[in-house]
Amino acid sequence: MDSLSLLSPYLFSYKGRNFTVQEGLKPKDLDALQHVDVRPSDIYMITYPKSGTIWMQQILVKITDAVYPHQEEDATNRLRFPWLEGCVVDSFQGQRPDPRLCRTHLPPDMLPIGVKAKRVKVVYVMRNPKDVLVSLYHFAHSWKMLETPNSFEAFFQDFIDGKAFMGSWFDHVREYENEKDKMDIHFVKYEDMLKDLRGEVVKLCDFLGKI
Repeated sequence: MDSLSLLSPYLFSYKGRNFTVQEGLKPKDLDALQHVDVRPSDIYMITYPKSGTIWMQQILVKITDAVYPHQEEDATNRLRFPWLEGCVVDSFQGQRPDPRLCRTHLPPDMLPIGVKAKRVKVVYVMRNPKDVLVSLYHFAHSWKMLETPNSFEAFFQDFIDGKAFMGSWFDHVREYENEKDKMDIHFVKYEDMLKDLRGEVVKLCDFLGKI
């Protein structure tokens, strides 16, 4: 624990982002993720926490199943769509068939180097920060990795100050917006999916092409 820059007994800070202590990640583990195997056919879904991650995960699984029905895996979405932060380098992707799906909350400067170098397709889902705040506040009451907030007011201030899980929402979104000309990235708004899910899925399929 001495090597961690602790914000609280539950969170530590590294490169300006905040990670959970109890998950066991260390700075060296986060650095090692930059060297995981990346294929040009991989698809990365990236979100700030509580921005529609599971919803988009299910959409992307359905799309890949429709395109490659013979590759449909007899496994849970959690195994088919692993968390980058939850995997060790040697076993991250293994022998999974292309296109391999991956999800992460990491900012662009902490992604595997190959994501940008190999022009991997990236789907970035963003959500109104007011709704992210409320959802993350309630999530913190149920997820044992996070400290239960003392009050909404205190949690709100931590969120604004970038002291919440994964740091600043504003920085996360801005950093990916700044990378749009350097990465093969498709932005999706949670609110647009609520308004016209079919239309957003059509745009997503167009972006992915034949995947």
